[in-house]
Amino acid sequence: MHRWGGRDARDLREIPTMLHTHDDFLNAIAAQPADRTLRLVYADWLDERADPRGELIRVEEQMRQLPVFADRFWELKLRRNELRTHAGAEWCGQMRYGTECEPVFRHGIPDGWRERWRLIREFTERWHRIPMPDVGGRWAEIIEAEVRLGRRVPPSVREWIAFRHDVPVDTTDSYSFGVLD
Repeated sequence: MHRWGGRDARDLREIPTMLHTHDDFLNAIAAQPADRTLRLVYADWLDERADPRGELIRVEEQMRQLPVFADRFWELKLRRNELRTHAGAEWCGQMRYGTECEPVFRHGIPDGWRERWRLIREFTERWHRIPMPDVGGRWAEIIEAEVRLGRRVPPSVREWIAFRHDVPVDTTDSYSFGVLD
């Protein structure tokens, strides 16, 4: 029951019964791209053949349910990117992985600074196709600065410290963040 996205076997009668090859599955998925269960059945079929693309489908489907700012999303993202590399661009394109995205803002705007930066980074990566790593944080440096100052720094300063250390600086650009160093 749990292998197919929470559906039980009665709901599987909607899935075509003559799926015996990769092409059969890919054609069925192309015909019904929004059918999440069909993708998970394909993942089972791949798992039975020791094909690591089954894991990729499961990771993609799990990530689809998570807010892009969730810790679990960013943990899975590293594995997803690795699996996508091994699966190949052609297959990922057929599965619409990396070409179709759920709305980034569908879970709202988070309150925490780290979550907001993750939201911005994921939006940037999807829109501009620029790989964006997770937010670094720099918690130890922030705490050390607060101890030296004898007080907490404002949230905006915490965000700046975390962001500043994650962005490469062009030291030859006079308008770069580097002029503040």
